Amino acid sequence: MRAGLYKKSIISLTFLIGIFIIGIYSQSYGKTAEDPASLRDQSAVYFIAYGKLIRINYISGSISTVGVFHRTAKYYAVSMNGAVWSRLDYMHIGGIYPGAAGAGGRKSRSTAGSADRKEDASAADGEDATSAESAAASIRLPFRPYRITVLPDGTGYISHQILTSKGFPLSVVDTQKMKFLHVIYHIEGIVTDLVNTHEIVYLSTYGFRKPHALRIYRIKKNDLKAEEIFRSESTGYVLKLATFKNTLYVTLLPGKTVTIEPEMKLIDLSGKVIADFDRKRMGRISVILDKPYFYGEQGYLPCKTEKGSEGFAVFSVKKQSVVDILPVQSSIYKIIGIQNGTIAYINIQPDVGKGELVLYFYSIKGRKEVMHIKILPAIRRTAENKK
Repeated sequence: MRAGLYKKSIISLTFLIGIFIIGIYSQSYGKTAEDPASLRDQSAVYFIAYGKLIRINYISGSISTVGVFHRTAKYYAVSMNGAVWSRLDYMHIGGIYPGAAGAGGRKSRSTAGSADRKEDASAADGEDATSAESAAASIRLPFRPYRITVLPDGTGYISHQILTSKGFPLSVVDTQKMKFLHVIYHIEGIVTDLVNTHEIVYLSTYGFRKPHALRIYRIKKNDLKAEEIFRSESTGYVLKLATFKNTLYVTLLPGKTVTIEPEMKLIDLSGKVIADFDRKRMGRISVILDKPYFYGEQGYLPCKTEKGSEGFAVFSVKKQSVVDILPVQSSIYKIIGIQNGTIAYINIQPDVGKGELVLYFYSIKGRKEVMHIKILPAIRRTAENKK
């Protein structure tokens, strides 16, 4: 009997030691400034306007200001622990946990949209919170940050728009440990897009030397250099990248003063072109406005039609063709997200300052806009509600 009690004691002691070790491991490995489980919402849809991180609520048709980055911040990436990363200032990127105490120091409030409400479109934002107060974590970089993407393991890649003696640089960081790792050099051209497929990063560039070559680079996990996998000459356009089912959808977007035939290439992850969609295969599209956003088995491609109106070209992945064009009454700059059969998109680039920035909700089934929100007045109302 004593032997049995002794054996049980050993088992219990071993179990307690195991729990203790696991606890130490959990606290030391991958530790972040804040990691609340309730905030790990990978389905949340965000965009940045005037330095404000804005979350879209599809159910209520509203938006919430959930954090503040630098006023010049444009691009963001969401890590697996729910942190949203973007430019914090001229030499740092910052991670914000939306809705946490670090996100502006106050609980975020939502502002509902309206189909015909008239609002004051003044640029006053009324918020005193700075980007530094909003970030739960920050990482210093050697150059000014621009585009960003984060892998599932927390490795972040940040592009820079500065030409060095070694070409254009790309910084690599660890967002879990909040640590700068190294710089990848010898990238030819300004980065025009930056995406990832789990453990591989892809970036497109526009060459600064004539003739202006367009390139696509691939960076595998732990690589210290970028591998060129695609190149073509530019005739006034740039490349944008979208990924879906191990395929790169490469759209050719025209420059500000150049009009080109609509074209989209399908490239496998090794860089081989597997399909080329020109004007004949793009239906009634005259101009592509942005890269496709995938929802289900279809890609939604902002475009202009042959009649001059704008809409969403519906690209069937299975049929490999444009099967429909959804008409819109407004202008389209970029699709922010698609949920519950509703497309959320904005009409202009937020930092341009020409026109009024509006977020639209568009019903795919109903083929029409169902709601819109004027962003600047909504930001101002949110700030007033926080006072």
